[in-house]
Amino acid sequence: MLRRAQRFQQALDAVENSNSPVVLLAIGGDCEQTLSAPVILRDQKRNRWLTLTRPREFQTSAGVKISKQKATEAMYAPGDGRVTRTSLLGDTLFKARDTQTGFTLSHYAVFGCDLHGQLPRNKTLQDNALTAIVGELMN
Repeated sequence: MLRRAQRFQQALDAVENSNSPVVLLAIGGDCEQTLSAPVILRDQKRNRWLTLTRPREFQTSAGVKISKQKATEAMYAPGDGRVTRTSLLGDTLFKARDTQTGFTLSHYAVFGCDLHGQLPRNKTLQDNALTAIVGELMN
C-alpha cells in the first residue's frame, strides 16, 4: 500500500506543463473517529518504547498525567475509520507543492457517513461523484 501511495504521489507531482490543472474527486467519510496520530512513549520500567494506537491514560516523561479522554482527542480525527478527512483532502501537501511548482490542483470533495470499505457502494456518493465528473467534462 505504501508503494502504491508513493507512486500515486509521484504521478501527481509529474507535471510537464504547470498551466495544466489536475482535478481530483475525493470521496470519503467523515463521521467515524479515525486514528490520526499514535502516541509514542517510553516505558521506563521495561526500558522500551511503546506505540499506542488506542487511547488510554498515561503519564508523560515530565510526570504529567494524560487522561484517556485527552489522549482520544489528540489521537483521533473525523474520517471513515481508515482515512482521516484531513488526509483525504491533503490540503497541506497540495498547498506546499503548488507553492513550489506553480501547479494548481483543484479537487471536489464528497463526504458520506460510511466506513472506508462501504463508501464505493453508497448510492448518494456515486451520484455526487458522477455529477462532479460530468460537470467537470462540461467545463
